[in-house]
Amino acid sequence: MDSAAWTYRASTSSTSENPGEGHGSTWCDISPVSSSPSTRTKAMSSITCWRGRGRWVGGPSARVTCSSSSRGCSTAPSSPDPRARCSSRSTTTSRCSSSRTTSTEGVTAGAALRDVKVVDLTQIVSGAVTTMLLADFGADVVKIEPPDGEPYRSAGHAIQTERGLTNLNIMRFSRGKRSVTLNLKSQGGRDVFEQLLADADVLVENFRAGVLARLGYDAERLRALNPRLVYTTVSGFGHTDLYPSAGTDPPTYAITAEALGGLMHLCGGGGDDPPQWMGFAMTDIFAGTLAFAGTLMALRERDRTGRGRRVDIAMLDAAAMMNDLSMAMYSVLGEVAGPGQYSLQAPWGPYRTVDGFVAIAVLSPAQWTALCDLVGHPDLATDPRLTTGRDRAKHHDELVRPAIEDWTARQPKAAASDRLLARGIPSAPVNTAADVMNLQRLAERDMFIEVEEPVVGRKRLVGNPIKVEGLANRGESVRIPRLGEHTEEVLSEELGYSRELISQLRDVGAL
Repeated sequence: MDSAAWTYRASTSSTSENPGEGHGSTWCDISPVSSSPSTRTKAMSSITCWRGRGRWVGGPSARVTCSSSSRGCSTAPSSPDPRARCSSRSTTTSRCSSSRTTSTEGVTAGAALRDVKVVDLTQIVSGAVTTMLLADFGADVVKIEPPDGEPYRSAGHAIQTERGLTNLNIMRFSRGKRSVTLNLKSQGGRDVFEQLLADADVLVENFRAGVLARLGYDAERLRALNPRLVYTTVSGFGHTDLYPSAGTDPPTYAITAEALGGLMHLCGGGGDDPPQWMGFAMTDIFAGTLAFAGTLMALRERDRTGRGRRVDIAMLDAAAMMNDLSMAMYSVLGEVAGPGQYSLQAPWGPYRTVDGFVAIAVLSPAQWTALCDLVGHPDLATDPRLTTGRDRAKHHDELVRPAIEDWTARQPKAAASDRLLARGIPSAPVNTAADVMNLQRLAERDMFIEVEEPVVGRKRLVGNPIKVEGLANRGESVRIPRLGEHTEEVLSEELGYSRELISQLRDVGAL
């Protein structure tokens, strides 16, 4: 919506009405709100304006004037049929009557998405990665949680200090967001949600497909609330209204998507050894990153056409993309790739050392010859059974691994890697998290950031890997929000709610 007016009626009773429809124009039509006790018990008492949209939150006789060059809006008595003129154009990004600074804390001046407002319904990992990346580049992300918190507030490793209780998991993908608690099954919570959506650029959720629609917010309803809204979803199998499917939509986690998508089959020792999970939510993180890319593309399209688009990411699709080699081998060669060993090249994997493992990757004949010379088996370089990478893969356990580990097993992994690299052979020690946290290369690329968590204080975590020249992401320190930390701030400063109304909404379980 380039410019629109909204009639907002808020009440603590179930008879509260929903926002009225917006009318695209440089004029903002504001309809009077009935003061009848039968339709409302208490009206909001202030008026705000954002991005050229006059927002009515006052009594039945008032007008609002908004200016793109000021940060304030004014109210004055008017006729029963008031009108408000917003002088800002659709491209303005000034926010009237807001002194908020929390969401921009730690954001540098070059933050690329500083004008983007995101309503975040995500939880756990996949969608939370999407909104974290948006926040990293300066987007104002309002993380909406149920009153008792999203699952990662409690699932995982609980941490108790003298300052309270938190969880390791909530620290991973919540940085730089503002936390607002809303009960979307209550009328008061839905009213707040719809007002946030009306001014948002992006909505992101990772519920099971159809959950938000069953709450009354299908794509059609969201488009009616805000035609410019980019609606991004991450789910196990995608939304069937976009890509029809006869299949069911069971609960999906990264591990199940990776099992179904053939990735887990590739991990493990093979034979009678069971497949192994990688130990982290690989498909979740990748799907969330894909959703970030899709959201940026949809925003670009929205800015060109004025129409919001849907971004639909399925975790199974993401797993299939990561499994492209095995699927190509089956489709083209008719072969099913086995677990544990890369079947097109060898040596290509970890080899035992005194203190762990070293990874070795040989692609060219020159690298193979250099490796054979280094490990003391130059004869293998001319062995006709080992001419190509695929030949070596077939004879890996029989001939290649024993020759390499005869050399690697007598030295530390770092020393072995250094000597391999000196011969032009791609190699790296197989590091633990403790090793990685001390990697100078990562520090040089600003891949570690300080996060401030209210219970555990300041901690060093992994930062954003996307580096764009001249476009900075968040600065050194960003905050992990407490549950509902910004509820009153958002409702009062963004939406104009009074403290009394916020208190009443809490009392009836809407917040």
